Amino acid sequence: MAWFRYLNEDGQYVYPNLRKKIIFPIDSNSGKQLIKEDILENSWIFVNVKDLNIDIYQSLTMLDSAFVKTDEVDNDSYLVVYESKSSEDYNSKPVLTHVVGDLLYFKAAEDHLKNIDINKQYSLYYKTPYLKLIKKVVNSSDYQQCEETQSEFISSDEDVNVFSHIRDLNSNNYYNLSFINNQLYWDSGVSQKPGASLIGTFTGPNIQIYCDKGPDYGKFKIKITTYGSDLDSDNIMVYDWQSVDLYSENNIKDSQVFSKTNLLYKNYVFEMLSENKSINIKKYGFSLNNYLTLGKEEISPTLFGRVVSGSNL
Repeated sequence: MAWFRYLNEDGQYVYPNLRKKIIFPIDSNSGKQLIKEDILENSWIFVNVKDLNIDIYQSLTMLDSAFVKTDEVDNDSYLVVYESKSSEDYNSKPVLTHVVGDLLYFKAAEDHLKNIDINKQYSLYYKTPYLKLIKKVVNSSDYQQCEETQSEFISSDEDVNVFSHIRDLNSNNYYNLSFINNQLYWDSGVSQKPGASLIGTFTGPNIQIYCDKGPDYGKFKIKITTYGSDLDSDNIMVYDWQSVDLYSENNIKDSQVFSKTNLLYKNYVFEMLSENKSINIKKYGFSLNNYLTLGKEEISPTLFGRVVSGSNL
């Protein structure tokens, strides 16, 4: 795999200091990187970077006639790049990248279909000062250093949609809605009787639920439990039954009525139960956990003559 490079102000190629490959789950039979759900271009994907401190790099400072290493904080010193696995192909595509808490979110560079091998590679480049301060060179595959106001990759917490994976009544995905006794108790997502129930599946850590509100709507109860193959997490309740009121003097379409952002990175099921009047669920969104991991740390071969210290950089 070629190392991502970009042009400095003098037109010389610059290579970021460190890299870790972002690894999708590997199918044990085929050896390919496979996913359970389609990932659409520009949807947000995440990988846990806890304790990696990717927004801190080290610089050399002269002190008492000797060089010492000091930590410098720079929120622009990391970037995810979608690149070829070929060592001769430098045609790479950086994507919008941002850390929220312990999670590194990055936008999908293209559509990835479930059970289809991802034949390119996402890589995290980091601990490189002002790495995000680059822009695409017109009519070229290259990127070039630029001022912050011209950069295509400066981001903030507000730019990251942690609920970007949406499920509605028409979805047909691995994680989805299921209406219990649909023909009897439900009609197009609207409950017909008290006690109507539904379940929805998702992955943590975030979930948001949208319903219509209005004078004809009532309350529902919701609970969240874990499920899946984790021996220590099957069917453990993490959110006990709580009531949510959909009554409003005015009709409000697609209103966010429930949100939770502090779950673990596991499979979950939520259950909703109508208490009195009708409820009308429209959709829910969550952060799809693709169970990504980071590979070993790699050091740029161009760092010859510079002070480096492996994973302690």
